[in-house]
Amino acid sequence: MSGGHGDAGMASGKMAKLKELLQKSENRICADCSAPDPNWASANIGVFICVKCSGVHRSVGTHISKVKLAATQ
Repeated sequence: MSGGHGDAGMASGKMAKLKELLQKSENRICADCSAPDPNWASANIGVFICVKCSGVHRSVGTHISKVKLAATQ
C-alpha cells in the first residue's frame, strides 16, 4: 500500500503523460466519430473519445469499455 509523499509526484507524472498523449496528432480526434479534441478516454481500449461517444461506451458497460474523463484543463 502506498501512502507516502511520492503519491503527488506520481499523480503529476501521470497528468504530464496524459497531456503528452493528448497532444499527439492521432489523439486529437475522437477514435469513433472523428470529432475534434476528445476529452474522454476508454482506459481499457486505449483510445480518446468525444463526449457523445463516451455516452455510447458507458451504455455498453464497464466490462466492455471503462470510460474516464481525460480533459487536463
